Amino acid sequence: MICWTARQASQAKSLREVIVAAEDQAIVDEVIRQGGKAVLVQGHFKAGSDRVAAAVRNLDAPAVVNIQADEPLIEPEVIDAALELLESRPEFGITTAVRPILFTEEYRDPNCVKAILDQKDRCLYFSRASIPALRKPTVGLPVGVPLWRHVGLYCFRREALDQFPDLPVSSLEDLEGLEQLRFLEAGGNIGAVRLMEAIPGVDTPQDLLAIERHINERGISYRRLT
Repeated sequence: MICWTARQASQAKSLREVIVAAEDQAIVDEVIRQGGKAVLVQGHFKAGSDRVAAAVRNLDAPAVVNIQADEPLIEPEVIDAALELLESRPEFGITTAVRPILFTEEYRDPNCVKAILDQKDRCLYFSRASIPALRKPTVGLPVGVPLWRHVGLYCFRREALDQFPDLPVSSLEDLEGLEQLRFLEAGGNIGAVRLMEAIPGVDTPQDLLAIERHINERGISYRRLT
């Protein structure tokens, strides 16, 4: 799955280089065997973005994208769009992407991370809970309000990434298990690209089976990273 994700990322026009940052030598060896680039990063990391910050500490880049390895079919255009938003909106230290929630099961599933945005694409909050919450219990999805699911990538302005590991784990981050809340709670701004549709990532074994079905039904073949 990691190699699938790296291959998708390598097709993004806006990325200069794709590096897998891993804490396991077996992962590094396999990525290299597949023709990709990987680095072993060791330490006590609070979240994935802390690992990314350590991996690129000596890399000269104005922006760095953390693409979570459980997004094996992430569209390269999504990465490009999120980076374009970062470049065009200097008030955002981080940008990401969201897609519509279409099913009640998603809305109620704690593995589905929901996002609340304002009218200018700024993320107000992320949660595993069903937000916005229904004041009166009802069957199905809330009506008359857009429901957004977070897509697993973060485009960091370099200064934001350099600062991120030094921020203490926030109470909301610890409670929800969502690293982006650390940045929001520290007063940072996160922007989001609104996608009309996107292939979901893998949060559960059931999600992995769904991705495998998607690949098989469409005859998508795996290719080496080079």
